Amino acid sequence: RDRANGGLRPARASDFALLFRSMTDLAPYESALADEGLDYHVIGSLAFFARQEIVDICNILSMIEDPRDAGSVAGALRGPFLGLSDEALHILSNGGTRDLHDGLLTDSNSDRLRPDDRVAAVRARDLTAHWRKLKDRVPIAELVDRVFSESGYEPALIGEPLGDRKRANARKVVRLARSLDTAGDATFADFVKQLRADLRTPPRESEAATTDEAGDVVRLMSIHQSKGLEFPIVVLPDLDRKPAPD
Repeated sequence: RDRANGGLRPARASDFALLFRSMTDLAPYESALADEGLDYHVIGSLAFFARQEIVDICNILSMIEDPRDAGSVAGALRGPFLGLSDEALHILSNGGTRDLHDGLLTDSNSDRLRPDDRVAAVRARDLTAHWRKLKDRVPIAELVDRVFSESGYEPALIGEPLGDRKRANARKVVRLARSLDTAGDATFADFVKQLRADLRTPPRESEAATTDEAGDVVRLMSIHQSKGLEFPIVVLPDLDRKPAPD
């Protein structure tokens, strides 16, 4: 029923709240909501640092900070910022026998690469060299913002499922960087180190909101977090969850 006039109306996404006993197994529900084209917001969870876009951002920033970090370099080259294929990574690393970044510097224009990979490799070499020159010469937030804009990352996000949410999460990384800039005593290396630590042991950090409190999104939260709140339609998933041994 509409609270304003008491009449019946069709249900909206914002009428629904999914209340969980534990916030550790949300993935099947998030996937189902996304498959139906329904936007959702996970409240007060570890969700922010579990998102693929945050992993991708951490990889590219880590590559800028330390090009000898093989895992981050591979993730950044293969990820959405630079977009090389698995085959290209195999060629640049000489089948895993050579440092991947060294291969990017020496073989980015190699005839062994497919034409599209050759273009992407040259672009990756030039962009990362450009960003590395800016490191510690501009504010952290400015560098992160330039990585997003100069790579074309944000426009690409908008075209993906839940693109608004992914872009909002990316912008939240810029805000986190700006907070360090404001403190005035942190370097880009400090920011990357903190991001990587948060990926390993995520703090309780909600995803960025893309709508206001009245936005038309399904809320996912713990039963505990729902105290004092009201929703027209409440779903209690996982009622057969076994209690902890203690």
